[in-house]
Amino acid sequence: MGRFADLCIKHGCDKESVHRYGDAYDILLRPFKELHPLKILEIGIYKGASLTVFREYFPQAKIWAIDIDLEPAIGKIPKSVEAIRGDQSDADFLNRLATTYGNFDIIIDDGSHRVDHQRISFGALWPFVSVGGIYVIEDLESSISPRPKRNNPQGLETTLDMLLNMAKSHVHWRHCDKKPPMLSFFRELCCITKLE
Repeated sequence: MGRFADLCIKHGCDKESVHRYGDAYDILLRPFKELHPLKILEIGIYKGASLTVFREYFPQAKIWAIDIDLEPAIGKIPKSVEAIRGDQSDADFLNRLATTYGNFDIIIDDGSHRVDHQRISFGALWPFVSVGGIYVIEDLESSISPRPKRNNPQGLETTLDMLLNMAKSHVHWRHCDKKPPMLSFFRELCCITKLE
């Protein structure tokens, strides 16, 4: 088990116990260990366990986190993390947040798991990812969920569809002005790396 997974188990974070993201995060986060100042935004706080993991993994990082409901995490969020009440489906809120605190080196979407919210968040925040930075979308199983009314109530193109369309653009990247982002798929998550 890698260090990230060990920290998840230590702090009761479901990123390892339920989702088994530990190995993926060890690969994805390793290049950022020596980056200072490092700026991280996590969408979705719940009980704050992942914020404790990120704080210990990156002791010098500036960390912000948003959630529509901060109550479950009261008293559990590290004091050096700024928790902000906000809705990931509100593009205006996300734009104000990113304009105030961005550019971010790492953004993790572990919010509502609804495909419309994932797509809104990505659309609003991707411009605020630093070159070389990553945007991680967790819980991609919501794109193929047997519960479409919960995860995709509007019947939109899913987050997985959006990512696959981005991957298709790689075939035609010579016709673009910018390099397309790099996509890395892991179990239930995708990391999008901004190359320029």
